[in-house]
Amino acid sequence: MVSQALVVGAAGGVGLEVTRQLVATGCRVVGTVMDTGQRDALREAVPEIAGIAIIDCGQADGIATGLAALLDAGAPLDAVAICVAISPYGPIETSPLSALRRTFEINTIADVAVYQAVIPHLRRTRGRLVLISSMAGRVAFPFLGHYSASKFALEALADVMRREAAKWGVDVILVEPGGIKTSMITDQQKTIVRDKAALRDDVRALYGDLYDAFDKAVHGGFDSATPPATVAAVIVQALTAREKPQARYPVGPDAEYLCAAARTQTDHDLDAIARLETANDTLNATSPA
Repeated sequence: MVSQALVVGAAGGVGLEVTRQLVATGCRVVGTVMDTGQRDALREAVPEIAGIAIIDCGQADGIATGLAALLDAGAPLDAVAICVAISPYGPIETSPLSALRRTFEINTIADVAVYQAVIPHLRRTRGRLVLISSMAGRVAFPFLGHYSASKFALEALADVMRREAAKWGVDVILVEPGGIKTSMITDQQKTIVRDKAALRDDVRALYGDLYDAFDKAVHGGFDSATPPATVAAVIVQALTAREKPQARYPVGPDAEYLCAAARTQTDHDLDAIARLETANDTLNATSPA
């Protein structure tokens, strides 16, 4: 049984569900949030949580210090789940480099910082670490270049972590969801309408089709997206099951389809699958009726 678990990003859609489900197993759970508003909301949603620290994953250099204060006074640490990510969008040609840097800081570098901070604890307990990747970390979609790049990098880093930590009995696990019904999608539904309206004429001429296709995808795909609780249940199972966990867990029909395609299809096949104009229809066709 897990005695103490850490959830990084415990106030988000998936992170909140992971926190609730871990608390329900009876283990001691501590979590991180981005600000005081998230802290108060998390405390209200999960009053049983043992501790909360405000840690900005956009400033990865400060993560180790924040986690040290949260963990050192607690019980032995058996399980860690990192549930923080952002998903900017736009054509690579017109997307600012600052957006790419911030995406890697939060989606990739922060995960490494957490790993460095918790691996001494997990080495003592032979514990487990779950990193949240994405189907976009296996197949790169147009318009999501920064996000896909950060998740492709995370996949590689997780492979190295798993292979380096195996000799101590520490399991490093990737969970690879497809679309999830969280504020990430609902926020994109709002901002894509705003961003399309604000396009310069030259950018619209070059990339208006991609903006239209992404608008259709985020508005048309929400109903078939996977509930956060379903993703959380896979994470909790990976952290707590007695049997040795898998290295990767695709979650959702869309993720299962794409992760399998990434292993079996040619680059030209994947180019066709990933076209935004057809990807939403293709992925919806893989979902159960």
